[in-house]
Amino acid sequence: MKACDFNNSRDALLKTLAAKEYFDQSGSFSFAQHHFNNRNDMVAFHLFWFSTVLLILICPLSPAAAQQQLPPPNSAEKFTDLQDARKERHIAHSASQEGATRKKALFPFSRRDSPRQSSSLFKSGSSTKSKQKKATDLIHRQDPTLVIPRVLDQATPKNVSILISLMRQRIYLKVGEEIAIDAPLSSGKVAGMTPKGQFTILEKDADHRSSVYGNFVDANGEVVRAGVSLKIDSAPSGTTYVGAPMKWFMRLTWQGVGMHAGILPGYPASHGCIRLPEETARIIYNCVRIGTRVIVAE
Repeated sequence: MKACDFNNSRDALLKTLAAKEYFDQSGSFSFAQHHFNNRNDMVAFHLFWFSTVLLILICPLSPAAAQQQLPPPNSAEKFTDLQDARKERHIAHSASQEGATRKKALFPFSRRDSPRQSSSLFKSGSSTKSKQKKATDLIHRQDPTLVIPRVLDQATPKNVSILISLMRQRIYLKVGEEIAIDAPLSSGKVAGMTPKGQFTILEKDADHRSSVYGNFVDANGEVVRAGVSLKIDSAPSGTTYVGAPMKWFMRLTWQGVGMHAGILPGYPASHGCIRLPEETARIIYNCVRIGTRVIVAE
């Protein structure tokens, strides 16, 4: 509605009500001096004020009035705003794509992938299966024992010492500062089972047997249960315990840790002792004495 239409409507209503003497000469409504003659006059009065308030609220919000009040936008400002909006959309789109890429890298199979599609992916990924190595490939064969005769000939129980490397799984017999023997070993299968530190040889026993690990045998010497531990296993009726052989045993602790001949699978596999090749264990056994210094390092 235009402003001129509103003014004309208001003037017409004022003239109608003035003719019925609802307004005094000053133009203000005198409610105390006049009264409504009938119901129609009261309805006309309320309609007048309701329409007046409604027109006042609606007219400023009309598009024509808004166009008259607001200046026309500058074309340069519109172009700048459009460029800024495009830039913001481009940045948001790039960020969403980057987030989707990271999520895809972390979770290659989304929930939307059907089980059939996932199974086909695994079947088609034969290259992944071919990349998996066998257990035997992961166990590298240890280098054999290296003996330097020139240095070993100078060895005496007084000038030898032993260095053990748990990380390299090697044992070194040293004569002074020179290495006479460099040999493989197998230490405790769990970290901490073979203690680290400085030790001395406490006992030597060429035909030692374990007091904890061994077999249960019957009266005829037949093995009933092999690979038992007296810490957790009980002997069946009619059997006796026979400790596992530990030839060329050289004790390092009174808790049962020592060096002896044993099986070397190529990785740490013992219960804490240091297993050596049998010939290497014999040579080292003959070169050391009780009190020989032994260093077990990482």
